Amino acid sequence: MFISSEMARNWEAYLQDEIKKTNGGQIQKEVETIRDFLKGAVSSTEAATQLGSGFTTKDSTYNVWSFVGQISSKYPEHHEALLKLVAAIYQLPEVVDQNGQVTLQLSDHSEMIGAVWGDLTEDRNWETYYDNHVNSIAFLAKMSSLGIPSLNLADDCAQDFCMAFEQTPRDEASFKQEDIQALNINIPLVAQWVLNAGELIISLNRKIEPWPPNQKGLWTGPPEFCIARWEFWKSRAAWVQGLKSVHPKTRELARGVTEAMEKAEAAFYG
Repeated sequence: MFISSEMARNWEAYLQDEIKKTNGGQIQKEVETIRDFLKGAVSSTEAATQLGSGFTTKDSTYNVWSFVGQISSKYPEHHEALLKLVAAIYQLPEVVDQNGQVTLQLSDHSEMIGAVWGDLTEDRNWETYYDNHVNSIAFLAKMSSLGIPSLNLADDCAQDFCMAFEQTPRDEASFKQEDIQALNINIPLVAQWVLNAGELIISLNRKIEPWPPNQKGLWTGPPEFCIARWEFWKSRAAWVQGLKSVHPKTRELARGVTEAMEKAEAAFYG
């Protein structure tokens, strides 16, 4: 787990500041409910029910998903609790109109992902941005591994794998500074995907098409994700462990990626 620099600021203080911004109304109730849940004052079921009372249309879920996303990116120590809350919200009945037509599917939480990405791109502090991004990847991976669909799981994880293992030169002697930076940035993202959802990712054999396919020619097999490509990625992770030019933490994480991929394989093949 990556500990965000935001943790220096107490999460309760963060939510209290958000409450002050609301000037009352439904949004304040939602933030207070999430705060009470994280403090243990109410259960996940009780919190979900309270939050659900304000859900009427798709737009009405925006603030809840946004706050869940923000907290997951800033305060990873609350991931497990937030997963319980999201799962409880998913158990709420679908919202229907007077004609019985479904007006809101609670499994559509694209607002949560969009709000997090939007907030992160506005943050001018690179360290904070990056820590929060890694935490967000970890949360999405955990959601997916628990069977809670996350937006574009396949596309997002494939992109990070490709950026880490297919976008740098084949040998270290050809590295430029940007290649070293790419590995230092992308290996931690891959680590979160594999550590938290490795068994799910390997099961997506031929179900996803990584982006961008075959750029720089490091992978010459089928354009879609397949077991052979997974094996290629694993071999590249093992290769990164021996690179002298990358950060020591990158080498350490690459070792963890290799071990996690092997563990996922063992579970996949039974």
